[in-house]
Amino acid sequence: MSAPDRSAQQPLLYSAYINDRAIVESLRMEPLPLGVRPEDWPATPAGWKPGDDWPTGTNWCHDEVLFIRTHQAFEVWFAQVLHEVGSVIREAAAMLGQVPPVDFEARDRAPRQGLDGSWTLTSAALARLTKDDPGLARALAGLAVPGRVGQPTGLGARGGESETFNHALVRWTHRLRRAGQALLCTIPFFDVLATMTPAEFLRFRDRLQPASGFGSVQFRELELALGLREIHAAKLRPSGGTSEPEPGRPAPPAPLLRPGPGTPSHERAASFYQAQPPWGWERVARRAREASLRDVVYALLSAAHDAASRPEGPEAGLPDLRRPAVDAFYAGVLSRVADDHYRGQPTRALDEPGVQRLAGALSGLDAALAHKETLVAAFIEMHPAQERFAQFLEACLNLDGAILRWRDRHIRFVEAIIGMRRGTGGGGIAYLRTTTAPERGPQFTHAFPCLWQARSFVQSPRL
Repeated sequence: MSAPDRSAQQPLLYSAYINDRAIVESLRMEPLPLGVRPEDWPATPAGWKPGDDWPTGTNWCHDEVLFIRTHQAFEVWFAQVLHEVGSVIREAAAMLGQVPPVDFEARDRAPRQGLDGSWTLTSAALARLTKDDPGLARALAGLAVPGRVGQPTGLGARGGESETFNHALVRWTHRLRRAGQALLCTIPFFDVLATMTPAEFLRFRDRLQPASGFGSVQFRELELALGLREIHAAKLRPSGGTSEPEPGRPAPPAPLLRPGPGTPSHERAASFYQAQPPWGWERVARRAREASLRDVVYALLSAAHDAASRPEGPEAGLPDLRRPAVDAFYAGVLSRVADDHYRGQPTRALDEPGVQRLAGALSGLDAALAHKETLVAAFIEMHPAQERFAQFLEACLNLDGAILRWRDRHIRFVEAIIGMRRGTGGGGIAYLRTTTAPERGPQFTHAFPCLWQARSFVQSPRL
């Protein structure tokens, strides 16, 4: 092999290393889009090129630069978050092997397992509650065995307790903490954007349709990488969708579908196929196909549950999750939930509305603790002998919280700038609120429902 020709080489410059020219020249205006009248779109002055000063004159809005640059800044940091989260998922999948997807629909269909006589402490707690307040009988009748649903992971005991695995947990925790902080640092961008008044925004807003922040490829990637599949199921595969390509366009990559003739109009407008460019289809489809961070977390917790509930005793460092320990835990949870509803009552008997409220709380408790991952997450929080694992779970929860904080600030900004108007892409406040309010189940808004729900059940480590 001949030596490389070094005659054309130049010293490395800062500008070349960080590619700042691409950033400077990224401020530009698209050619006239389809459906926009020429008189409503900025006409590019002769000789103007990206990177030059923003033009002035008809349809060239000074504040549009702030709008574009802020969203470009979001995308730069989304790329960093994806870099960190994606590396954890890839490393975990390579180390653990096949990581099964978490299927909440299948879990909801799982048969219920009623509490039998072996749950002595729980049975005693239930008897005590109904003795004090006979009206609770029907509210308590539907309770079932905690930790009854999950899925095989194929990971063995814990997915590996080697020093290599423990070092990986430390590395993954560090990267996920960084990802969360990177996302949080973008929230003040909304404060800068909010220096633009609603009237200034309206000077150019209407011509943006149907473009919308919903079309952010990277933010959709991030949601799917974290595990938020359910909220985007219809956007990936709209009703009546097809895998057949449109004339002159590439075929949508699996599992993505393009809207078909029978697709409802609201699903058509919200579909990834419609809102994103072809280069983004493959990126989003790949995230939907691959394991997510939710899948990794649930697989590790499921394996920990199995290793902590062995008849011969839990593996070293894990809490005891055999029947007597879980029985004591569940009895304590039930007593505390009931006590919360009796607080402030003059007697130890609830009226009908009180019984209904308690019944709702118990139903939610049963639904959450049905997942063995929620059960083991609560025990790990109470008995954090597995400190590295506990810190990894904390980093996952904090990253999830950062996404929720970002969404909430986005909602407040949109509400302040356009009020209840429909979004340019068809969404607006009505859609954005569905991304933070888990009306259809926590899996639609929270990447790691088990970690959040576990916090409701943490008790004194004396149990």
